[in-house]
Amino acid sequence: MTHSFAVRFSAVRFITLAAVTLLLAACAGVPTGNPTGTTGAGANSRNDPVSEFEARQSELAVSAERQGKWSEAVQAWEVLATLRPAQYRERLAEARHRADVLATERLQRARAELKKGDLDAAEQSYLGVLAVQPEQAEAADGLRGIERARNKRDYLGQPSRLTLTRKPGARIAPSEQSIELEHAAMLAGQGEYDEAIGMLQKRADASPRDAAVRRALADTLLKKAQALQASDPKAARDALQRCLKLEPKNAAALALLKKLPAG
Repeated sequence: MTHSFAVRFSAVRFITLAAVTLLLAACAGVPTGNPTGTTGAGANSRNDPVSEFEARQSELAVSAERQGKWSEAVQAWEVLATLRPAQYRERLAEARHRADVLATERLQRARAELKKGDLDAAEQSYLGVLAVQPEQAEAADGLRGIERARNKRDYLGQPSRLTLTRKPGARIAPSEQSIELEHAAMLAGQGEYDEAIGMLQKRADASPRDAAVRRALADTLLKKAQALQASDPKAARDALQRCLKLEPKNAAALALLKKLPAG
């Protein structure tokens, strides 16, 4: 349930309302009444496609309200309000109000849970917000923030190349540099190569002789090239050339460079 989900939901709702409008316009041209000559309101209702649709949609809206599915209820009342604005405007406003109240309660709960550091509970509360208001931006941003926090926690909890190459028994306190290297590796793992490369390049410019930083930068440039070799060969070639300036004998970079089309 992220921003892309909200965009898709909005598109679906717009298409639904547009389709309903076209359907009602088409139905307006269908003769109503009783073609057999039988009189009575029941016969007219059975032969009126608009009335039948209205009845089904109203049942759907009421059922959604009873089940607390306010997003579905709002959508159903929107369709009916398109059909008969004067008759269903108040029901639509009430459903929207109930959805707003419920979303606000869950959003406040998510904020409190996030402040306490309870990511799992906050995630469920944010999802609850999006269940009633799929376009709620703060909830979508909150979920993305939780995902980033988890990725950082999980990645930084794994042994890195720095810790694996550490001498046995050595006690090394985490430094600003090691934290930046871990952060850059995490970003690269998420496909955010340019941000990781920018961070490592700044560190390399500040410490040109730092072998660990140069190696990390070369590795990230290689990963970017590998990711782009099919979609953007030119960008991949540029990344490989930067990598080879740092490590001229990098076998993986040399091999990939030979495979790329000249350009």
